[in-house]
Amino acid sequence: MHSRALHSLVFASSNVSADSHIPLFFSVALQVVFGEDEKGFAHHVMGIVHDAASYLPDLLEHMAENYPSLTVKNGVLGRNSDIETTTMKQYRDQVIPLVYIEMGKKFGYS
Repeated sequence: MHSRALHSLVFASSNVSADSHIPLFFSVALQVVFGEDEKGFAHHVMGIVHDAASYLPDLLEHMAENYPSLTVKNGVLGRNSDIETTTMKQYRDQVIPLVYIEMGKKFGYS
């Protein structure tokens, strides 16, 4: 048996009232995502709603701009000896270049 994920896409339309469709969408989506077969096995392992949080600010940018001196500890899971302590601003400054490098690899730029 294969694991499946259910993907859906949220999009904004000036002709459709989001308030009237969101409850129906999530009611149906939750039934589908968490539905089980006759043996009690789940049909899907997860449900992903793409662009559902697109209206939210980038959390890393928000935290770095509003709480630049917040203490951040980061490291590799399972390696307690490699934990680094830094500020939120410094952490953002370290992470952003890595994100662009990974995006470049994904889209064929190196």
